[in-house]
Amino acid sequence: MSAVIFYEGKGRRPKGLVVTHKRCSRCLEVLPLDSFNPRKTGGALLQSSCKRCSVRIALEFSRKNRDRLTAQLRAKRASMTPEEKRAVYERIPPETRRQYGRDHYWRDAEKSRARVRQYRRKNKDVGSERNREWRVRNPHKNAAKAAAYEARKNRAMPQWADRSTIDSVYRACAELNAAGGDFQVDHIVPLCSERVCGLHVAWNLRIVERSLNQSKSNRYWPDM
Repeated sequence: MSAVIFYEGKGRRPKGLVVTHKRCSRCLEVLPLDSFNPRKTGGALLQSSCKRCSVRIALEFSRKNRDRLTAQLRAKRASMTPEEKRAVYERIPPETRRQYGRDHYWRDAEKSRARVRQYRRKNKDVGSERNREWRVRNPHKNAAKAAAYEARKNRAMPQWADRSTIDSVYRACAELNAAGGDFQVDHIVPLCSERVCGLHVAWNLRIVERSLNQSKSNRYWPDM
């Protein structure tokens, strides 16, 4: 039995000849056999185009037939049972699922945040219960988070800050919550952000609803 890298002869390959490379019918490059996918018919036969060209062909086809493929996918999902949908979801690797979620979120971040805010307003009890369960399961993380926030406030509070006025703002917020409200003390200019770091002083504090403060996070501030 003889072996060659690439067989350039015509017709059927001679019996007993072992080759290690194959020419791609698209890019015409001579590549190792592991650069080709097996044919769907099974057996040892390989596709005529290499993996890179196959991906390029599939992307081009999907771009040209996006509407038709989307309609077919939606129809297929509509006919699936919840168990079948769950099985398909679980076959996707966890990191891929997380990346899909991040891509979907940042594709239209404002719309995604609005949808999250709407869900939280309609399911306040669910969110509160999840937060409480997380704090019970992760007391060390909760303590570290609180300590880090206090450290940021201490670093952001200059020596000339009026502590009594700051305390009065937090006292007023506590009184509103005791009366049945749901408010938090918000730093108008965030203490820590990618672009700006505000101060922990009285004129940088305001009392707002909890939902508004959480949706604002450290992404928005005046004159940003």
